[in-house]
Amino acid sequence: MALSAVFNISLQFAVGTGSSVTFNSCDAWVSSVTFAHNETNNQYYPLANNGVAYNSTTGIAPVLTASGKREVGDASQEAILGMQYALGNGRKGTLKFSVPTSVGTGGALTSTTYTVPVNVQNITAFGGEGNADSDFSCEFAFDGTPEVVS
Repeated sequence: MALSAVFNISLQFAVGTGSSVTFNSCDAWVSSVTFAHNETNNQYYPLANNGVAYNSTTGIAPVLTASGKREVGDASQEAILGMQYALGNGRKGTLKFSVPTSVGTGGALTSTTYTVPVNVQNITAFGGEGNADSDFSCEFAFDGTPEVVS
């Protein structure tokens, strides 16, 4: 069952950036999503605080990892596969993702949708058991702060 049906999570990917991109759904192949903030944190231990640390997050490099099965002909996968041997700007795209942000009337989840420019990295185009569907995964590394679109 799709992540969108169970957890109210949805991913769409577009090659390129800006307002004229066309998003393609990733929901047909994504069965697992992992999100990491990859934070850089500072700690300092002033004597005035008896050597107990003060902490400050000074940077983040968010990465959303999507994995599932290879779907030949899927527009989002084909766009990602077209990037697998590219470098630099050849790996740039835009991710639109929806995540649940609150519980509404009757327990229904309410989602917020974001867009963010990304670098597509660590593309795994095939793999897995010989008698099973091929695995497919990639990482969407955020190139900026996500913008709320709805």
